[in-house]
Amino acid sequence: LYATGRPLEDTLVNLLADRDEHLRAWAIRLLVEERSARLPATALAGFTRLARGDESARVRLALASALQRLPATQAAAVAAPLLARAEDATDHNLPLMLWYGVAPLADAPEVGFEHLLAAARVPRVQRLGARRLAEDIETAPQRIATLLAAIADAPPAARQAVLDGIAQGCSGRRQAPKPAGWDLLQPRLAAGADAALLSRIRDLSALFGDGRAIGEIRSVVLDGNADLPRRRAALEVLITSR
Repeated sequence: LYATGRPLEDTLVNLLADRDEHLRAWAIRLLVEERSARLPATALAGFTRLARGDESARVRLALASALQRLPATQAAAVAAPLLARAEDATDHNLPLMLWYGVAPLADAPEVGFEHLLAAARVPRVQRLGARRLAEDIETAPQRIATLLAAIADAPPAARQAVLDGIAQGCSGRRQAPKPAGWDLLQPRLAAGADAALLSRIRDLSALFGDGRAIGEIRSVVLDGNADLPRRRAALEVLITSR
């Protein structure tokens, strides 16, 4: 029926509530197929409802795939509940499909990309999003500051993902601008942290020009009892921060 050009919008919106996951997924796909305008309010409401509560990974994958075809504000409205689904963090496909869907939102100031990342429970998307923002740290350092403040009290996995992403985005730099509030945020970022997260905080402090952090990293390099991978990582930080 779709291929013959029949008007199916109302039918497809109704199918968003069908019991069959395949029909729900196809309804999502066809509602955004070749779409260049905003979704009607009824379809958007159906999308967000499914993003919040649908138990089918197939349906959530269809929603993630649809994000790239939606205007920024509508994409953000659907992406936010999808990113809150912690069960999808280890899915084979969903984290990357979600990232492909939200990556364009980094350039859409109206959607609050930093807060979208902070509220997410999919660490891979948080890491990639933080890396994307860190690539512009010279020209837009306030965005990193906003993201750090928003995730300071998040679960350790989220803090690790964001800090890893910032480090990756700054890879190859000898020094980067210190985000506003970094010194005050460090104790909150370190609360309940394991060795990996504490090490990442220390590495970033060195990148941001903290002389005390450089001294701590140097002591790790010289500690013959420390793990070899940790000493090697510390040595790389020292080399790149010279």
